[in-house]
Amino acid sequence: TAGKDLNFTAGDGDYAYAQLGHGGAYADGSHGGAITISSANDLNFEAGTGSYTYAQLGHGGADADGDHTGAITISSAYDLNFKAGTSYAYAQLGHGGYNAVGDHTGAITISSAYDLNFEAGAGYAYAQLGHGGVDAVGDHTGAITISSAYDLNFEAGTGNRAYAQLGHGGLGADGNHSDAIIISSANDLSFEAVTGYYVYAQLGHGGV
Repeated sequence: TAGKDLNFTAGDGDYAYAQLGHGGAYADGSHGGAITISSANDLNFEAGTGSYTYAQLGHGGADADGDHTGAITISSAYDLNFKAGTSYAYAQLGHGGYNAVGDHTGAITISSAYDLNFEAGAGYAYAQLGHGGVDAVGDHTGAITISSAYDLNFEAGTGNRAYAQLGHGGLGADGNHSDAIIISSANDLSFEAVTGYYVYAQLGHGGV
């Protein structure tokens, strides 16, 4: 992938998701294994316009119950762009997903990147860097390390429950969420919530 963009774009029909990782919508069972991107230009993960047309880098998926594990390592990249879409069409870098019940673990390491942009969308269309997701009940762990980056932008969406978060957990994701979050070098950190029902922006584990 050196010198190339990685583009994962969901479609328009319901459940027309785009995912780099094991699992998928309703793919119950435990999914594991390391995901490593050694060198790339931009990483673009964009959810779609249909229900559950999520975009995800990680194991699991919408309603994919089970324990999803493994380190996620991005050694060198330009911008990381994760953009949610319409209802339930979330964008996530991490294991889990909407209503993905189970224990999700593994270190998330971004060694070098430019901007990290996570933009939520319409109702339940959250944007998250971390394990978990809306109603992803379970214990979610693993250090999140960003060694070097420029701006970190996390923006909540326009619909109810469309939060933006850097950390494990999420809205209604009951459980024990732990491990360090380390940002060694960055320029601006921007976390923007909006007026609405549970449209929060958070740096940390947990959630409403």
